[in-house]
Amino acid sequence: MTTLDNPSNLPDPAAVSPRPTAIRYGLIAGLVLIVLSVLYNVTGMIDYTGQNSNVIPNILNWGTIIAALVLAIKHHRDNELGGFISLGRCVGLGSLTSLVIGVISGIFGVLYFTVIDPGLKGEILSQLQEQFEEQGLDENAIDMAMSWTENMFSPLGLFLMTSLSTLLGGVILSLIIGAIMKKTPPHI
Repeated sequence: MTTLDNPSNLPDPAAVSPRPTAIRYGLIAGLVLIVLSVLYNVTGMIDYTGQNSNVIPNILNWGTIIAALVLAIKHHRDNELGGFISLGRCVGLGSLTSLVIGVISGIFGVLYFTVIDPGLKGEILSQLQEQFEEQGLDENAIDMAMSWTENMFSPLGLFLMTSLSTLLGGVILSLIIGAIMKKTPPHI
């Protein structure tokens, strides 16, 4: 409470790195997402073809990311910056946290599809081919869609898709969360 009573004792934000907080909360969220992913696959909750709804897994995944961002920003604001944080700092911290989450998720996705369950990719591609044929697509359209999908499931494609989508979503969420959680110090 001394910082709030005497704002001149505020730490200089430039001297406090957000990296340790981002890494800590990013690692925690990444591990939670790995556990959730394994549960989805074991229980059959996830449908990689998109024919069935993946609403519950999506809510749980994004809820985990939102919780990590809120907790990281709150911890950084209250424990490291004396109770105050700017919107820019919130977005920066949230982006870094999202990057850590995305990299962990991307690495796990690559390991899952190449080491843990390498046959899953073939199953997904076969189901998609059947789905495209049932929709009445011509052979050229099916070949193009299958080629694109196969590239998406390559290790690099899977890693980039997972990492970048998590980062982009995290930046957008950080803007929203930061607008709510920012606290500017009183002017002296």
